[in-house]
Amino acid sequence: MIPDLGDIKFTPDQEKFLSETKKHNTFSIDIEPKSSEIQQATPQRFTISTLLDDRLILQMPIEVEIERENETYIAKCGVFEEFGYGDDPMTSVIDLQQTLAELYWTLKEEQNRLGPYLIRIWNRLQEVIVER
Repeated sequence: MIPDLGDIKFTPDQEKFLSETKKHNTFSIDIEPKSSEIQQATPQRFTISTLLDDRLILQMPIEVEIERENETYIAKCGVFEEFGYGDDPMTSVIDLQQTLAELYWTLKEEQNRLGPYLIRIWNRLQEVIVER
């Protein structure tokens, strides 16, 4: 599912990329800040459709919100109350993807000892993530 990017203005190259992405019904984030302009143009909300663990598949996109706090970017996933941190938006998203995969494997391993809150998180993870 391609997220609604609202009133964001894109360069011709970005428009071409989005057009190709829509044709294939895939969406990936590839943010490589080269200047403060690019960093400021980063969407604040978008979805991710992959994790960086080849053993796991996202069955549906996960909404992510990017915030900047001083020199650090924070990728927030509200549904699982998890965060990723980095020096740029992409690094924070990568950290979040790794964090979600680690959370999945940890809760799976410990599922017989989870309290009510973590059981709810584990159940949500199982709705969104499947193993290959």
